Amino acid sequence: MNRALTAAFAASLLFAAAVSASAETLEATWTFVPGGGSTTTVATWEQDSEPTPAGYVTGEATVVPIWDFVAYQPVGSLAAIFYYTSSFIPVTFSTAPLGGVYFAGPQAYVGSEAAPQFAPGSLSGLFQGELPSTLTFTVVPEASTWAMMLAGFAGVAALSFRVRRRALIG
Repeated sequence: MNRALTAAFAASLLFAAAVSASAETLEATWTFVPGGGSTTTVATWEQDSEPTPAGYVTGEATVVPIWDFVAYQPVGSLAAIFYYTSSFIPVTFSTAPLGGVYFAGPQAYVGSEAAPQFAPGSLSGLFQGELPSTLTFTVVPEASTWAMMLAGFAGVAALSFRVRRRALIG
């Protein structure tokens, strides 16, 4: 029985290491609550946690490439998102120096505009300067992480079956 627990513990450690090592892709989810109603998902997209910006203005904003953009409201199709720093929040969409769709509110990244670093978590602010919104980043596990996790579960199941079989025979 101790072997099974040891194997399960080792498998969980491998899984935890794999997940933390592969935190390269983040899924962003933009939600808001219209007029006191229920939470509405407006858009989702994926981006790197340490992207190479498509453009930036020091002290103001960074432009981050995104993919798998899905809009649930009429936002349009996007290949990049504009993140403004907390010290520079455009008053209106038309006066934003970089234009486009943007998140303005609490700063979504650490580091400079030229080398932003995003981390899992949630931010509340104004998206496009108008909608009180929440922007949530979650880690998207890579395929190798899923493969390692499945192999670990298969190993634990095989070991469990073997221990059970020995207990019935002996």
